[in-house]
Amino acid sequence: MDPQRSDMCVRELLNAGSFSWNMDLIAQKFSSRDRDCIINLPPPSDSGPDRIVWHWSSNGIYTVKSCYRIIMKRLVENSHLFVEGDWNSIWNTKVPLKVRFFMWRACREVLPTRLNLQKKGIQISPLCPLCNNNLENVWHSFVGCPAVTPVWSESGLWEKVDQHAREVDSFADLIFRMLRENPRHIGDQFVMILWSIWQRRNDIIWKDGPRDPNTVIRRAFSVLSDWSQSRILSSLDRNVPPIPCSDKWHPPRHGFNKCNVDAATFSSNNRSGFGAIIRGSGGDFVMAKATPINFLPPVEECEARALLDAMVWVSTLGLSHVVFESDAKVVVDAIYEVERSISEFGDVIKEIRSLLQNHRNYSVHAISRQANGAAHLLARNSRFLSCPKVFLSAPHFLDTCINDVCHSCLSNETARTLTGVGDIEAC
Repeated sequence: MDPQRSDMCVRELLNAGSFSWNMDLIAQKFSSRDRDCIINLPPPSDSGPDRIVWHWSSNGIYTVKSCYRIIMKRLVENSHLFVEGDWNSIWNTKVPLKVRFFMWRACREVLPTRLNLQKKGIQISPLCPLCNNNLENVWHSFVGCPAVTPVWSESGLWEKVDQHAREVDSFADLIFRMLRENPRHIGDQFVMILWSIWQRRNDIIWKDGPRDPNTVIRRAFSVLSDWSQSRILSSLDRNVPPIPCSDKWHPPRHGFNKCNVDAATFSSNNRSGFGAIIRGSGGDFVMAKATPINFLPPVEECEARALLDAMVWVSTLGLSHVVFESDAKVVVDAIYEVERSISEFGDVIKEIRSLLQNHRNYSVHAISRQANGAAHLLARNSRFLSCPKVFLSAPHFLDTCINDVCHSCLSNETARTLTGVGDIEAC
């Protein structure tokens, strides 16, 4: 670094009028090692005042939880605490968060069963409070106790539970297998009934509650139904657009264009890339863009930057009625949520919101990854470029993706043009 400029500010390393690194100045002022470190950092996305950002949380705000996690990950030897298993199958269940935490505790066998309480030094009988015949551990509480068999039988899940229980070595393995080898709704019902069985156990101990197995099932399904309904209402309140179920691209309505966006990361050379493709209401190709990026931001931030870059590009083209689609649901959710964020990701989201406010006929939606294939290929191909490239005609590597359209959403005339077949019934 230039010894005469020890007070140099970051803003002096940016190109005037844009938030991009001044490569010539950086090469002049810094050593090759420092230069590489700088250009591999995302340039600042705004000119606001400096602020302290906590790097190890998604919103840049310090929390004790995030600090604990980074300490446990980097400073403390805790490999003996890890339990093998498909833990994501628990966290991905569509059940209340308290039930997911309950399942995590059950799989770790840290629920306050009587046997666990006795091991902690509490003077208590280790026998099950429901049958008084066996030691109360996690397996017995949910599978082995004669008092829970009628619950599983009435729920219609006993055959599945009994079959898997005979093939596993632990309660955690039973959970993982039930969630892995059954449809999503069966897995959700299964964990809700487990939670309700434990609630009944506590009600019997502390409140002399009912033992009726149907009470357990009704409570499980009632809580699940109420929670699911509240999630639907919450999403409606936040105006979060739903994700289409189709794996094919759907054209926008008449008078609108649709811009699909994606990002790709290339960790081998610390680079990333953006891809964007504009198509009309007839599914026709309008324009596309592939943009190489000389730094590697976190994945979520990279997806947000790709969306912002596409929105700025589209606005400069003078297109006023545009639907933007991204397969990064976390980015789309962040746009419509009100959570405070001071991270770089949060700054990008703020700029996207500002563009949406200034362009009332712009909207952003989440789609499936399969329906975003064209933008994905553009992003991947950006690694072969040294500067952004705009395609005025469809490149050959997009042929398959461009033709992969939900033809039932097109007019008969457009469908005949794209496919060369007779009339297709429109939606």
